Amino acid sequence: MSSDPDDAGERERPQHAAMSSNGQTNPDAESDGLGTRFWVTFAAGTVALGIAAVVIFALFGAVWYAWGFVAAVIVFVVIASGLMYVADRRARNRWS
Repeated sequence: MSSDPDDAGERERPQHAAMSSNGQTNPDAESDGLGTRFWVTFAAGTVALGIAAVVIFALFGAVWYAWGFVAAVIVFVVIASGLMYVADRRARNRWS
C-alpha cells in the first residue's frame, strides 16, 4: 500500500464544459424566466378570483339564511344552468 493520497484510489473529477460554446451569454436571446407582465396578470387574477369567491359565498349564505339549504342549492343550480346555456349558445353560434 502506498501512503501517497493520489494513489489511494481516488480519481480526479473531470471538468465539465460550459453550456455555451464561447462561455458568454447572448443578450439578444429571450429570457427563460417569467416576466413582470405574467406575475402582474397572475396576481390580478388571483385577487379577482378571491373577490368572486367571497361574493359567491356571501350570496349563497344569504339565500341559505332566507330560504334554507335545499332552496339555495336549487337557486344556484338554476343560475349555473342558465349561464351554461348562454355559453353553449355562444359557442354554437361561433362554430356554425
